[in-house]
Amino acid sequence: EFQPDGSYTASFGAQTEAGSYRVEGNKLYTNAEGQVEKMVEVKQPTPDTLRMDMNRAGTPEVLVLVKQ
Repeated sequence: EFQPDGSYTASFGAQTEAGSYRVEGNKLYTNAEGQVEKMVEVKQPTPDTLRMDMNRAGTPEVLVLVKQ
């Protein structure tokens, strides 16, 4: 969940994180509390869907978020 004030919260199964975010062009930067900043490339944005190309420790990963 991305808030207008630049904060976000995320849940992936039992895993959760919260912190700050910013968008520069097609790149989304997140800085979770207690972690280093991460960057993902946003592909095919629409008003209700974000597709992000990610790299998880050298393994390519695609994450699709759909607004509820």
